[in-house]
Amino acid sequence: MKTGNFTNIKIIFLFFFFSLQCFDAQVTIAPVGSPATLPNINLNDIDNICTISNNYRGLTKISSVDPSNNYQATFNNNTWNSGAWFRGYFSGFEDTLDKRTKFYNENWSSHPLARSTSKVVRGLIHYNNFRGENGNANYNLNIDQIVDGLKYLQTQIQPSGGVIWWFERPGLNTFDQDDTPGANNIHIYETGHTLATLCDGYMYLKKINKLDRVPNLIQDINKIAGFIEQIPVPTTDILDPSTQYNTADYMAFGLWGLSKAYKVTKNCNYLNKVTEICNWFIAYQSLDNTNNEECKGTWKFSSQTENNVQIYSNTKIVYHLVCVRGLIEAFDIIPASSSIRENLSNTIKLGVNHIIKKRVRESDQTLSWLQFDTNCQTLANIDYAYYYDNDQVEPIALLAYYATLHNDLFNNSEKEYLKNFLIKMSLYSGSRILPSTNNQGDYGALIQMHSWAYYVDYYNAITHGYKIFAEDGNPYYDSNKVMNKMVSGDFDNDGKQDDIAAFYDYGGDPINGMTTELHVLKGTGSNFNFSSSSIYWQAPNYNSAQIVGNTVSGDFDNDGKQDDIALFYDLGTDPVNGAKTAIHVFKGNVNSFEYSGTNGFWQSQGYDSGKITDRIVSGDFDNDGKVDDIAAFYDYGTGGTRIHVFRGTGSGFEYLNGADGFWQQTSYDANKITGKIVSGDFDNDGNFDDIAAFYDDGNTANGIKTSIHVFKGTGTGFDYSDPNGFWNTTGYDSNKITGRVVSGDFDNDGKYDDIIAFYDYGSNETRAHIFRSTGTGFEYLPYASDGFWQNINYKADNITGRLISGDFDNDGNFDDIAGFKNNTNQNSSINVWLSSNHDFQYTGIDNWFGCGSNSNNIFIAAKSPNNYNSIEYSVSAKNQNEIVVYPNPADDIINIKYQLKEKGSVLINISTFEGRRINIQPYIKEEKGIYNKVYNIKRYHLTKGTYLVEIYINNILHTKKIIIK
Repeated sequence: MKTGNFTNIKIIFLFFFFSLQCFDAQVTIAPVGSPATLPNINLNDIDNICTISNNYRGLTKISSVDPSNNYQATFNNNTWNSGAWFRGYFSGFEDTLDKRTKFYNENWSSHPLARSTSKVVRGLIHYNNFRGENGNANYNLNIDQIVDGLKYLQTQIQPSGGVIWWFERPGLNTFDQDDTPGANNIHIYETGHTLATLCDGYMYLKKINKLDRVPNLIQDINKIAGFIEQIPVPTTDILDPSTQYNTADYMAFGLWGLSKAYKVTKNCNYLNKVTEICNWFIAYQSLDNTNNEECKGTWKFSSQTENNVQIYSNTKIVYHLVCVRGLIEAFDIIPASSSIRENLSNTIKLGVNHIIKKRVRESDQTLSWLQFDTNCQTLANIDYAYYYDNDQVEPIALLAYYATLHNDLFNNSEKEYLKNFLIKMSLYSGSRILPSTNNQGDYGALIQMHSWAYYVDYYNAITHGYKIFAEDGNPYYDSNKVMNKMVSGDFDNDGKQDDIAAFYDYGGDPINGMTTELHVLKGTGSNFNFSSSSIYWQAPNYNSAQIVGNTVSGDFDNDGKQDDIALFYDLGTDPVNGAKTAIHVFKGNVNSFEYSGTNGFWQSQGYDSGKITDRIVSGDFDNDGKVDDIAAFYDYGTGGTRIHVFRGTGSGFEYLNGADGFWQQTSYDANKITGKIVSGDFDNDGNFDDIAAFYDDGNTANGIKTSIHVFKGTGTGFDYSDPNGFWNTTGYDSNKITGRVVSGDFDNDGKYDDIIAFYDYGSNETRAHIFRSTGTGFEYLPYASDGFWQNINYKADNITGRLISGDFDNDGNFDDIAGFKNNTNQNSSINVWLSSNHDFQYTGIDNWFGCGSNSNNIFIAAKSPNNYNSIEYSVSAKNQNEIVVYPNPADDIINIKYQLKEKGSVLINISTFEGRRINIQPYIKEEKGIYNKVYNIKRYHLTKGTYLVEIYINNILHTKKIIIK
């Protein structure tokens, strides 16, 4: 598995232009016509259709068909699996003579199809979720059916990972089929459906804390996804009929399932393949503006004759929407930093606009099955009907929902258009789920069941602003979600304090709970690895907002490893007994955490954790040689402050001296040190038992005053230095460092007694100040005002509450600093400062999340003490591969010719000056030789301008300038 390693090879094309934009204007969703009337959502109707669905699962098997009696079927006493719906191509309920004849004469299978079960199961999931989000007591009403369906789908997975399409029965007169494939083969249609449903099932069961109901679910998801990931993606517009991807819609089934699998697993191989497939769809979508734009936004593949007219099968409304659905699901997982994200959104919008503009008949909301021939000429006789029984509502429901989670690429008007379009496309399904309102009874209601479920759940989510699944809408790692909830430690037990652990808040709702995951980024000495295995712990009902203040790490289970995490958790307030607080401990187990449970290692009714916010540290305060204790500054109000100490026992905490604590004072304002305290050995006695705090002394005649107060541990209490502290000065504003103070051994003298504070000078200027301990005071070193590091284009607030120290370069010294830097609507950077001879080597790791990589990902490679934006990338002339870009200037076509002097890796992107990128060649490995790649400029929406092309080959940067005329 690729783990988002920062040394992955990537090619970046930066296109600089003078006055002309290099892309067409961003595509927008077209208006949908008159506002739609909201359908009525009736819970009784939903309960009724769910009950009806039970009549179509575990059906009796066919024993014979009598051709002499209008091909009527008879049935035996054997039944199909209770988790299987329908009988394949012979329902036994809704059929005609024509269908019965074809079933018999064409040897169709009566084995339940995975696609049919998938649709019903996903419908039940969304009905259940809708109930739960609305506080309905029956939100688990269909859980047994969902579980049975998921288990049946697991039985349809073959050893290769594919899922069988039961198309034929073993013999013309053989109806009691066994599971021997025979003429039936693995098919991407069934495989994609099954994978998507297993993933939805996983996310839903995780949400309601019932994953134990379906064993091996994640293993089977990976098995199918691994199969799809290995299917080669076409590199041209010629589709090989002998492959799984012989039509665009078949490719979209793989894209759909694989995108959901990435949501569940965070496997980078899946995301890379998703990106590759998306690139194909972007490249080969029709942009034809002729003939009134009949073809625009479609994929013109699979030519065939129908009703004596040559048409493209992939432009049939059902297959077109299958393509759109795959792209929409992929869009939700593409990282915000990805070069294809904006172009993918444009591709989706063009595909949806084709439906809005060309396929919907406004008078009755019917859809055209086909619209044009292979010459993009409008058909003479267009067939309009209610084609809403084959997941046609789902793509629009998904897009309307995801648009609310991706505000950077969907404006408010587009969101309203999509919501209105969803309503209109759902009206038919809503009117058909009642058997009395259609001419097919229960069966007619059931085939609309899943379409109505998508409307009900997704529209409700849009209206009330909740997420269907916690995994939805996370295109970047938002460092705001881990503020004050990250620590360093040795969580992989390799003996190095080089890992980062962070509690990530995925949000949720008051009914189903808030979802929290505990992520671990494993340090390697030169980077951090993040993948699906980085999720060390997760809970669907753990609210990280109730974690009070900062978290701390230590050896709280006394196993000799600094791999545990402790935090104060707010259990709420009782009107009579007051606040209740627990100390939760997460014990490290190499690749996971063992949660201590709600009661934690310690709890108390009447202890208000809100009184210790951001004033918590860990250390060895009882001097037993173990970093297993916690100290907290408790604010009693009106200047009263006490230091409470919780001594670790390995299985709990002892509240030493109770409320009296290890130290107390009646004229010490705890709020003056909030977010500015650290622990260490500041008196140099060899014990990690001291606390240092920056105290805001307020304004004086000479300006604002700050002191560093040191509380020296004695094993049974704290010796408070004095109000002047180990250091004090006027003109230094401690409020400029709040949430950005760490301790360590930054002067490399072997003592954990120094402090680094990141000072905000305003106007985006930041400096890292060092305070070196002497054992009796702090030296604010002569160069300290300039700092160990300074940057005139770095906003300090972007790392507030997200800064930790450790040994991230694995040199054995606890002298490095790492922080999550918040980037608005973009992936957070991991910033690393490596201590080096009174200086810091600094780099910002940008694309660590979402399997990305960048040229500055190896954080020991770059040094920039003054301005991180000044980091430059150079190209060595030694063994340089030859690059030629021609013609120059170019018109419609550009050629990129290069020579590989050894086997190498190449990936080609194009991006605007602002950094918006499109991918023109996916990441590929190539043998030694000369290559000449031809690219159609029009395909990539490039317009006039001057561009700088930067290419990485084997991680070496090459730069070429080109003009597009």
